[in-house]
Amino acid sequence: MSYYDNQEAKVNLMHALVKNGWKVFGYKPDQSDMMVDYWSPAHWNGIAEKDGFVLVVDNRTTSYSGHKVVERNYKQSAINQDRIRAKQSESETIKEVYPTFQHGNPRGCNWHIEKDGAIVDKGTGIFSCYQANDRKKQEAIIEKFVSRFEKAIRSAAELVAEEVKQVVKVTKPVEIERKSFQVGDLVKFDWLNGFYKVQKIDIYGDKLAYFFIRLGKKYQELKANGKNNFYITAKNIERYIEQESAKLFELREVEEVTSKTVYKKAKRKQQQSSNASVMSITGEIATDSEDAEISTRPGVTVTLNEKKNGIEVYFDSKPALEVLAQLKAYGFRWFRPKKSWITKQTPKRLEFVQSLEPAQEKVVESVESSIADTSADYSLINPRLTDAQQAVLDVRLSKPNVKPLRLFQDKDGYAILECMNTSLETPYPFCFMWDKDGNQKRAGAAEKFNLEEFTLIREYQSTQSQSIENGTIFSHPDLTSKQNGYISKRLAHWQKTGVGVPVRLYKSAQYDWALLECIHRDGKTMYMRIFNGYADFIYNFRFINRDSFIPIHDFTTVEQEVIQCTV
Repeated sequence: MSYYDNQEAKVNLMHALVKNGWKVFGYKPDQSDMMVDYWSPAHWNGIAEKDGFVLVVDNRTTSYSGHKVVERNYKQSAINQDRIRAKQSESETIKEVYPTFQHGNPRGCNWHIEKDGAIVDKGTGIFSCYQANDRKKQEAIIEKFVSRFEKAIRSAAELVAEEVKQVVKVTKPVEIERKSFQVGDLVKFDWLNGFYKVQKIDIYGDKLAYFFIRLGKKYQELKANGKNNFYITAKNIERYIEQESAKLFELREVEEVTSKTVYKKAKRKQQQSSNASVMSITGEIATDSEDAEISTRPGVTVTLNEKKNGIEVYFDSKPALEVLAQLKAYGFRWFRPKKSWITKQTPKRLEFVQSLEPAQEKVVESVESSIADTSADYSLINPRLTDAQQAVLDVRLSKPNVKPLRLFQDKDGYAILECMNTSLETPYPFCFMWDKDGNQKRAGAAEKFNLEEFTLIREYQSTQSQSIENGTIFSHPDLTSKQNGYISKRLAHWQKTGVGVPVRLYKSAQYDWALLECIHRDGKTMYMRIFNGYADFIYNFRFINRDSFIPIHDFTTVEQEVIQCTV
């Protein structure tokens, strides 16, 4: 981009700043005139101010800090009436004064915002506000910059200036009292700037002389040349010492107390009363006067929010992990403004909170039999699980549509439950994982869990398959979860459509796949080679080595009704 492209980018940004309430300084409108071939494009010096914040654009120095724009007025005065002489008498009018700022653009940046000497925000890319062939992109870039400036001002407005004092050790010259100079001493002369070091004492001509070299900012010797080196005779040195025009110093490490202004975020005001309005479950304002207390026991209070149809549970102290696991299982969540556990009202939740106890040492019992599946007893406590894991497991197994298959545990003590959702048209294995505190860490299809790496601690089904209302659930310990899931889907499909009947199941001794023997409804025997989640059909068993397969299940001998099909 050329110089004039950069100027146009600054002018485009300036117009957007004016629309957002910024006061700009140093703007000159376009004064070009094509009729006389005069070109004077618009120009902006890059200084703007809003609410005490100063925006500095494309300025490496502070030359515009506090700059005054002066307008000079000239008047003609007549010396006498006979002869008019044009004598200019000058007067000045201050048109505008630029805001003061203490920093130029930092290194690597072409804009920054500062207030009271502290840089609030800085960045680059300001010259992208000019796009020659894309007006929409240009407007989007300008809007992005203006939004960033406004956000920086809002964020900085919440900061509070705090002066921090620091003790810093610095090395600086300290004046000493001595009437003679030695090699290595630091000397300061009244008629010279800076410090000089005595480099050597030697005879120059026939006189004793002191040779000096100038020191830099960090009191290091500068390059030797005619400007930095000179000598003074010993006689003149004695005279300067008597006149105190030459003073002697030495470098010492001293401690200095420096103050630095630091901006910190202002602390929010504490809530004065517990009866103040807080956000309710749905995010609307609700007061405590709307709540109805239904249960109060030592350590726990249950309140109903009738307006929001909610339940609020308050504890005097942090409840036990088992209680927390039960709350989460029933859908409660922590509401920080009221410091309570909240959820929507349901009959089961109301029954649960009525029996809730805050005791820290109480062992959590199984969920009430009114919500448990009485057809099977899955509440047997496993000694390898923690109390919190056992609590959430009991809640999960109490649901009528959950049929457990197997229970695993990993090396970190996490519990994994493999189960089926019987309410689905085609059930498939599903897994839940809980940590030692009963928090659910993971959930998903069983095929996404590598169950072979976990330790099997309980198998809920005594037979490998069981018949259910909507299909057939199949689970065999020698097969993977994906293979069991595929067989379950296939058996459910056959039971629903009557396409086929399963006969035997084989396991390959060489490969990690199974073979399912079945009878099609047209009377032909066919075989399904089941891999890890998918299968193919083999209609002739002669092409497969029978010795490489081991029969692992016979569907015709299972103590249940054989799936009927229409032939």
